[in-house]
Amino acid sequence: QSLYCVSESPVAVVFTGTTGGQFSAIPAGLSINSSTGLITPSTSLPGTYQVNYLVPSNGACSSFVVSTTVTITPRPTITNIAFSSNICDGSLTDIALTSDLIGTTYVWSATVSNITGSYVTSGTEANINQIATLNNSETIGTITMTIIPRANGCDGAARTIVITVNPNPVIESVSVSDTAVCSGSNVHVDIVGNISGITYTWTAITSGVNIVGGTTSGTITATSTTAGFDLQVVTSNPLVAGTIYFEVSSVRNGCVGNILQSGVVTVNPNPGLPIASPVKTICSGEGSD
Repeated sequence: QSLYCVSESPVAVVFTGTTGGQFSAIPAGLSINSSTGLITPSTSLPGTYQVNYLVPSNGACSSFVVSTTVTITPRPTITNIAFSSNICDGSLTDIALTSDLIGTTYVWSATVSNITGSYVTSGTEANINQIATLNNSETIGTITMTIIPRANGCDGAARTIVITVNPNPVIESVSVSDTAVCSGSNVHVDIVGNISGITYTWTAITSGVNIVGGTTSGTITATSTTAGFDLQVVTSNPLVAGTIYFEVSSVRNGCVGNILQSGVVTVNPNPGLPIASPVKTICSGEGSD
């Protein structure tokens, strides 16, 4: 039995014996030249065929048929590549390949940019799962993979995928401009990150302090490596100091970063606020207590 891929060049018959006979094949679907026996896989349907050669009569010898078997194998097709086109620094690639033919194997190669040298750039796995780590943790990296399916001696069409490896955001500092303010003043918060484009979510943790407007949390997307905001604060009790500090979390392109807290700000009551005395009626000459 001879095995030929549907993408192969025409195959000439290997022939010894009496010439001048006729070639044919069953079932229909094999592209074969009846005179020369030349088989053209690219115009044949995948399948197994019986190829017959009718040996012509020669003198006292009658014609007869000799046969062989030829199989035309289809090219495998990658039907699905399950992967995420955006991953985070230090994450797994987690690529899963499937084909339309049972028994398909794969040959893949990768070209990488800003990815550490420990990343394997070629292999034969159907599940490609390895950690992608950035060389420069503050710059995007890329993995460009070319994958070729192979089955029954046939290579299928190559598929190419690109994976972007995003830096993980890092909050480097969360600082307040003052450690103590007066009731009614603004508290200013500065946030510094390792890269631009980080989205920060902040939450105010208060004790004896109210935020004017009532907003105790919010989100800021920084266009540079720094961000900041102001809040007006008042003491809950005009005679008692309170405190406020901030907890900030970070995310960028789906990559979750660290959480950091600011220092504590003491909010002091304003001095000299009048305190209303009880209304009392006294007579002339009496003490005011």
